[in-house]
Amino acid sequence: MTTQKIELAHDKANPQGLVAEFGRSGDAGIYDEVRVSVMRPDGSCVGDVLVGLTAEGELRVLVTTGNEGDQDHGVAVYPQRDLSAAVEIDGSTPVTVSPPKVIINLDGGIVHAVLSDKPVDVLVLDHDVEGVDEDDCMLVPDPYGLESAPAVVYKANPYASDVNKATVESIYAAVGTDDSVARPEEATEPTPCKVIIWQSYSGDLRVFSPVPLSVLVVDADTRYASSSDINVLPNPVEPSEVVDAWAAEPFAADVAPDAVESVFTAAALGKEAERVLEAYSFGYNVNSATWDAYTGPGLERTATVYVSDAEGGFATLRFTVRLDADGQLIEAYALDEKGQFVGGMPAEKEAVTA
Repeated sequence: MTTQKIELAHDKANPQGLVAEFGRSGDAGIYDEVRVSVMRPDGSCVGDVLVGLTAEGELRVLVTTGNEGDQDHGVAVYPQRDLSAAVEIDGSTPVTVSPPKVIINLDGGIVHAVLSDKPVDVLVLDHDVEGVDEDDCMLVPDPYGLESAPAVVYKANPYASDVNKATVESIYAAVGTDDSVARPEEATEPTPCKVIIWQSYSGDLRVFSPVPLSVLVVDADTRYASSSDINVLPNPVEPSEVVDAWAAEPFAADVAPDAVESVFTAAALGKEAERVLEAYSFGYNVNSATWDAYTGPGLERTATVYVSDAEGGFATLRFTVRLDADGQLIEAYALDEKGQFVGGMPAEKEAVTA
């Protein structure tokens, strides 16, 4: 290999006297690769990097580790892949990434805030809808099993967690627990991670995520907790303050990527269908509307719409919205009691589907 040399430096300094040697490698015309080796002043190799192609023609960067460049390349980086599959160790094992840490801040059984050390999208689903108006409810696929019937829950939209790594670490440390929860060998981390917080009638709380997740529930409602169960913790909402709270051991979220994606998609499609309903020109005054399946399975939503005219007449219409898999509007129409089309969408569909 014909090589060139360059003395490395950062801010004009090179305390170890490291020199990079780089040049063409492999068998000319067969394996044309580039090798970069970083050498110590005594001639020993610190690290070695080989840039070339796989048998399939994919770009690959091989790297040695352990401060010893004269060993097999233990890490393979594939720059053309997404992050979740871009790095492999010893040619087979994906890099292990510590799971996001999430703190769920409860008070009186209500989720007031979600704090995490990495970006997380949160969707809170509450089953306790007794006495709640239908307009404030929605149907979602049950995360416990995609084949089961949809569940009725409070209407909710995903929101971003508050990312504050320092506060999350301090609360985990204050509780005094092991933070290595849910760390299997093949864990990878998308950004952001989608999380479903599932609250039941009895107040039980479960968390569903597409990747391993460490969850810590902090409850400010300590009325029924014994003094031994109460911690003085940094306030997740106001980290500069402290608060008396009950906190259990961190637990691993249920890793269910298909269920999480299904629920998030259903919620997003239901929200888009409601925007279309609000934008539709019925030609009447809309008094109320009730969705038959606000976010049920499928990409078609139907609603019963009660309207009135200027003369005091009333009518009941059937409204249908059809969306594609990306949540974009395909068509929207209303039928009266005789099956006749009523009204229409405004000309600017973009205003509805943006």
